[in-house]
Amino acid sequence: MQLVALLGFRLENVFSRFIGGMANVWDMRARITYWKESDGRYLGFLNDYPDHWTQGESLDDLREHLRDLFHTFTSEEIPGIRKVEELEVA
Repeated sequence: MQLVALLGFRLENVFSRFIGGMANVWDMRARITYWKESDGRYLGFLNDYPDHWTQGESLDDLREHLRDLFHTFTSEEIPGIRKVEELEVA
């Protein structure tokens, strides 16, 4: 009986950690800057990585390209990629 209670407690903790971790994945957001060019294409960049622009035929296409850049830049250590972020000083 004690083993079942102990196992149930551990599974509950694992489940709550898993759900909490998934919530963090689902809530991921990145600020972007974009504009429409005179030829109708959209250009933009992730605000955290302003040196790396991409383009799309539509705004949705641009957003998809920006998502790809975000996942690449945040999942790999790529030499030479400059990132902008805030530093807490006090």
